[in-house]
Amino acid sequence: MNTSHHFMGAALALLLVLLAGCGPQGQEDPDPAADDDDTAADDDDDSAGDDDDSAQQSFLTPDECDRICTEREEAIDGSGNCPFKWNSGDCRQVCADYALFSAETEQAFMQCVATDPLCYLDIHDCVVNNRYPQPVEVPLSLEATGFGAYESEPVVLALETSANLFAYAPAQTVLNGGFSTQWLETVYLGGSQLVLYYLDINGDGSCTPSVDLTGSAQMVLGANIDAPSFSVQIEPPTYSADFVCSYI
Repeated sequence: MNTSHHFMGAALALLLVLLAGCGPQGQEDPDPAADDDDTAADDDDDSAGDDDDSAQQSFLTPDECDRICTEREEAIDGSGNCPFKWNSGDCRQVCADYALFSAETEQAFMQCVATDPLCYLDIHDCVVNNRYPQPVEVPLSLEATGFGAYESEPVVLALETSANLFAYAPAQTVLNGGFSTQWLETVYLGGSQLVLYYLDINGDGSCTPSVDLTGSAQMVLGANIDAPSFSVQIEPPTYSADFVCSYI
């Protein structure tokens, strides 16, 4: 009986200890990792909120577009400026299109609407000139098709980087009826990008009028003003461009 009483007393003491450990002050966190996950999720939510708060707000809101377009319309008489629609379309619609670009491009647009006559340049050319007043390095791409009659002939390409100065693109060879190349060049974006080329038919390593196939093409500036690039697609010239041999 003494042993039984001793065992029951020990069990009761152990039970009291366990109950005390489950009390409000002694209660253990059943899943500490769960709290950590919640904290991380909260941090992520906070970070996402910060990103949203710091996202660039467009200068060219509908109200701002209406304001700057209205100001131009009201000031047109006697200013010497041409109406925006002269060769640039609907001012408010074009303004909304430029709201998709960077702050620098938006500001260039606002400056053009406010100060440029827009008689000799359209709004796009004006924005490009204001956004990039100095030459910048840009990617260029050229793709030629329809040259099957000149398979395996070497091709020489050059871009006019300034008046009568040409920078040579990587050498090409007509393969499968065409040729293509991509390269980088530093150019003034507001100018025209003229490409001259010839196929060295007689293989003498130089451009020979009336012998080699010669041609020229204007490269086109891409639509993304924030990441400018030029491209052109060419086909065999209808008429010989022998003037090419005077430059490259």
